[in-house]
Amino acid sequence: WARFYCSGGCAANAWNFQQGTLLHWLPTDPERKIIYNDRADGAFCSIVLDVESGEIRRLPRPIAAVSHSGKWAASINYARLADMRPGYGYVGVADPFADVLHPDEDGLYVMDLESGEYRLIVSMDRAFRAARPPEAFLEKKMWFNHVLFSRDDNRIFFMARYKQDTGPLVTAAFTVNPDGTDLRCVLPYSWGASHYDWIDGRRMVVVSRYRGEPKWLHVFFTDGGDDYAPLAPEILQRDGHCHFSRDGKWMVTDSYPQGPGRMRSLYVMEMATQQVAELARFHEPSEYKGEWRCDLHPRWNRDGTQICIDSACDGTRQVYAVRLEMTDK
Repeated sequence: WARFYCSGGCAANAWNFQQGTLLHWLPTDPERKIIYNDRADGAFCSIVLDVESGEIRRLPRPIAAVSHSGKWAASINYARLADMRPGYGYVGVADPFADVLHPDEDGLYVMDLESGEYRLIVSMDRAFRAARPPEAFLEKKMWFNHVLFSRDDNRIFFMARYKQDTGPLVTAAFTVNPDGTDLRCVLPYSWGASHYDWIDGRRMVVVSRYRGEPKWLHVFFTDGGDDYAPLAPEILQRDGHCHFSRDGKWMVTDSYPQGPGRMRSLYVMEMATQQVAELARFHEPSEYKGEWRCDLHPRWNRDGTQICIDSACDGTRQVYAVRLEMTDK
C-alpha cells in the first residue's frame, strides 16, 4: 500500500496506480472541497477535505463515483477488488465475503455525502440472477467495478466481472436507479465491456465486442433501448478510455501501446459527423506494464478547451494538459 499526500498536509492510506484515491472536486463546493478514499480503523472510508481551512470530515464508506449534484456517492467493496484485480482495489482490509462467489449482502451501495448514511442497492447475487454468466464461470467469484452516475444522476452504470485463467476479463454491464429499482443488463457477458461514459441522462458509450465480434468498438446506445451502434468503427477498433465534453459535441479517447515504439494514440471525435482526428502519440517505456502501466485516461476540463492525460512518455509518471482550439464550421 501507499500513502497519498496532498498540499494540505493530509495523507491517505488507500491508493492504487490505475485510479489513485478516486479524488474528486466535491460538486457542492467545487472551489475548495475535495473527496478521496482512505483507510482508517481497519476499514476503508472516504474523506471530505476543505483545501483552504484544512477541515476534514470522514465518511463511512469509500467512493467509486460521485453524483453530479454532489449529494450522493456510489461505493463498492475495494478489498474484494484488490483480491480479484490488483491495481484497482486497495489493500490492508480483508474482504468479509472472500469465500462467497456472489454474496447477497455485498455489491453496489449508495451513500448520502452529507449524513454518511448508506445502503446496498444491488447485491452481487441479484446481478448474478439478472444476467447469468457463462457456464464456465458459475463457480467463480464475481466482483463489481467501474461505476458512473448518468449526467442527470437518475441512473448508475456498473460492471460485474469474472476472471479467466488466461485472456480478457468476462464482463457484463448494468444500469440501475439510485434507489436500486429497474436493474438492467445493458451489455451481456457475450459482448463484454471495458471503458465507458454517459453523454447525458439516457445515452452512453461503452467499449465492447459489439454483438460478440472480435474487435473492441466504441458502442453508442440508449439505456434500456436496442439502438446499439459503433462509433467510427473503421478507425476506433481498439479499447480506449472515452470521455465526452460537457456539451456532448466531442468525445476524446485513446489507445493502448501499439507497435515496436509502444505508442499510445490520443483521438478526438466530433459526435455530429463521427470524424476522428489523432491529436498526438505518446511513447510508453517498456517497464510500464501490467499493474504499473500508465494509461492516458483522457478527460475534458469544464469548458472543453483542454484535455488532461496521464503519461510516462518522459520516463516518469506525469499529468499533462493538452490545449485545444475548437472551431465551429
